[in-house]
Amino acid sequence: MIFLKFNLCVIVYETILYVTVATVNDLHDLKYFDRRKADSEAFLMPSDFAMASELGDNDWQDSDDWALYSSGKFEGDMDITEGDILELTNTYPIVDSEDTYPQNNVLYNAVRNRHQLWPNSRIPYAMSNQYSSYSRSVIAAAMEEYTQHTCIRWVPRSVEDYDYIYIMPDRGCYSMVGKTGGKQTVSLGTGCIQKGIIMHELMHAVGFFHEQSRTDRDNHITVLWENIQPGMQGQFEKYDHGIIDSLGADYDYDSIMHYGPRAFSGNGQPTLVPKIPIAIGQRLHFSTLDIFKINKLYNCPLRVIGTKRTAVSSSPKINESQKLTNASIHLIITDSCKNIRSDCDELAVHGWCTGNPRWMKHYCPKSCKLCSNLTVQPCVDQRPDCFTLMQNGHCTISNVFMHAFCSKSCDFCKSVLRNETVATLLSTKSAIITTETTTSKSNR
Repeated sequence: MIFLKFNLCVIVYETILYVTVATVNDLHDLKYFDRRKADSEAFLMPSDFAMASELGDNDWQDSDDWALYSSGKFEGDMDITEGDILELTNTYPIVDSEDTYPQNNVLYNAVRNRHQLWPNSRIPYAMSNQYSSYSRSVIAAAMEEYTQHTCIRWVPRSVEDYDYIYIMPDRGCYSMVGKTGGKQTVSLGTGCIQKGIIMHELMHAVGFFHEQSRTDRDNHITVLWENIQPGMQGQFEKYDHGIIDSLGADYDYDSIMHYGPRAFSGNGQPTLVPKIPIAIGQRLHFSTLDIFKINKLYNCPLRVIGTKRTAVSSSPKINESQKLTNASIHLIITDSCKNIRSDCDELAVHGWCTGNPRWMKHYCPKSCKLCSNLTVQPCVDQRPDCFTLMQNGHCTISNVFMHAFCSKSCDFCKSVLRNETVATLLSTKSAIITTETTTSKSNR
């Protein structure tokens, strides 16, 4: 009897010890998320992007990507199976013409299947309300990198969006590759709230595999199989060119999608060694080729970076082209003046009317106010939480943002400029108006 009581005591002690350890981990995670809250869908707020802008480069210097290498996920952080990979072999090429890319380039790491791309570079998202304000700001900072360098737009999911990503603090970091249909999870759990890791996972969702999975990997990297954890050798497979596409780019050691040198190491020694003396596995920023490949995959238009215009060409180099001015942009005098793309309003808000005026005149004249018969747009909100944002004062403190996404709730629709005023401004070479201009309350 005494022996049985002693065993029972040991069991209780071990149980208490386990709960204590779990509580310590949970307390550490509370800086980033609180899984005790009932999970529900939420969206980033203007204040999250404002906080993101205050995060400096020093916030990412000590980044650690250990959380990317989970033994329970394909290649550590992809929520797919080998069967899913095999299904991707029967796909259509991203390009229509065989000579769009150099014929001797057999370099791959982006999805080739058209239906895995997000239409119009628009990726609807929702996120768990369990994330802290700090985590929300880091996620916003990662999304802003896409806005700054590509035409990818992360937009709050609307009721019409059947396909969308759901960002939640599951166990570890992982994502599906490309658009898979319906609600697809991007997990940002313990160890994942770092801007570079979030950019990495979102790039999976955009449609990219790991760089070291390219068909030509062995020409650039040596895999030290003897140092890999037992049973993890499958995490270092290469893909056939029928599955992934390099978009004509060279092997990129600096890619944010490249494994680190000790990925899945079983003895602390390197598992990947570059064949030239160069670092791999950085999680601080997009590489030049990362930006090139995203823009190439989604056929992004010309971009403005700083004071220079950049173009997506058949070469992985970003080429400066002639700067355009509004002087050469005229009103379209036609009854059929309309937007060709569904994301024109979003592009206009992000400055494309002034940065890429000729391209926007062709694809988005209505959003850039280039129609001579301009009429007042329907007064609608673009986000489901506009009323809440209005109640919290964002119509005033986030005026431009709310003009773009919450005009109805803020009662901004009554302030659209008259047609003749817009025409006068444009004809005198003034800056193209990308947001509605409000009148003072005294003039209403």
